Amino acid sequence: PIVDFARIHSLNHGIKESNTQARLYQLYLKQVLTREDYSEIEQAYGLMMQIRLIRQISAIIAEKVPPHNFVNPKTLSPMEQKMLKEILKLTKGLQDRLSIEFIGAVNG
Repeated sequence: PIVDFARIHSLNHGIKESNTQARLYQLYLKQVLTREDYSEIEQAYGLMMQIRLIRQISAIIAEKVPPHNFVNPKTLSPMEQKMLKEILKLTKGLQDRLSIEFIGAVNG
């Protein structure tokens, strides 16, 4: 959802960047995102990418299987689980924002 949010808003605001973090920064510079929103979204995205990378390294080294993007929340520490729940709330808000801004209503 964060990638989609950044991509859709970048297309809408003529941002040429293809990297999600660069897109988010440009959205902040164009005042599409407040400083608080930018910081929160960027940190959430960074944490998700960190968790994913750690999982992929574990798949390769410890499990000897090809890397993938699935992360079982039960394998995360209690702190990581709490942070993931907050990220999921944030992404729901981003999806709602997209729905309101581009469709005019929030889905379900």
